[in-house]
Amino acid sequence: MHGLSNDGSDGYVRFPRSLLRRGDLSAKAKVVFAYMVSQPAGYQFASKRIAADMKEGYRAVLAGINELEQAGYVEKARLADGRMLYELRENYWSLTTDESKDCMLETFKDAFKPAVVEHEKVTLAEAAGIINKVVNDKELAASHAFEFFSICNEAKLPQNVNTLKKWLVHVKG
Repeated sequence: MHGLSNDGSDGYVRFPRSLLRRGDLSAKAKVVFAYMVSQPAGYQFASKRIAADMKEGYRAVLAGINELEQAGYVEKARLADGRMLYELRENYWSLTTDESKDCMLETFKDAFKPAVVEHEKVTLAEAAGIINKVVNDKELAASHAFEFFSICNEAKLPQNVNTLKKWLVHVKG
């Protein structure tokens, strides 16, 4: 049972626009889905019958069904008599939590990286060199660099380029 009100009384069936626009599904899979949705609730799908009704090759229909299964629209199970039972997933339009996570990770690969970027720690000499570019005095730059490291240690701040950039605002002022 596929849960749609496709009783056929008006000659039309519901077809999710999102499925039609999916680039990862072939036209063959989309047509097989349309065929399956057009059948009454409780209809037992057989790949050979679908192939005959669509005047399409049996293997092509199986390939379409497999695509739909991988995309989460169709479930299949082998019956005791050896036949394969294909059913539209009851809520094919809503993914399970795990499927949603997988989909998000696949679609937005960088979205789940840590929001805070770790910067490399700067050495005292690097800090003095960067500060010297601002103050143009090596002794004063060395003094400020030492002060920068002391304050970072006391406040437990990271001793990296990002913190040093903020410190330079203090030095300039």
